Amino acid sequence: MCTSTVNVKERDHDALNSDLVNWAYLFYNVFMTLALRGPFEATLLATVAALGDGASGLDVRRVIAERTGRSYAVGGIYTGLQRLETKGFVVARTDEPRAIRGGRTRRLFSITAIGVRALDDFRHRATLSWSLPSSLTPDPA
Repeated sequence: MCTSTVNVKERDHDALNSDLVNWAYLFYNVFMTLALRGPFEATLLATVAALGDGASGLDVRRVIAERTGRSYAVGGIYTGLQRLETKGFVVARTDEPRAIRGGRTRRLFSITAIGVRALDDFRHRATLSWSLPSSLTPDPA
């Protein structure tokens, strides 16, 4: 085989690998970041949606604890809310300082249209995951 033919094939192979890496990077950074990462993010987002406009992190934590019976650390709640905000699923605003809180402000979260779409997509995927074919469903004993 001619040396130039080998070099062309190597360049084509390298270009193909480069294209695949670029597509994988694009897929992960665009599509995967627009998806909820799991049940915790879905629970956070659903709770923000249920509380309506202006849910504080502590309100979200309280409602999750009431509904699930599981208490999450405050830092975990705020880290998750920050991830959702980075993805554009929620928006945060700062309220006016209140005397009851010693003049401190709160960050209040609201779900966005993209967040509603992501939550619907998560619900759809979860429903598909739990709908087993009848042949895989165990027989009642």
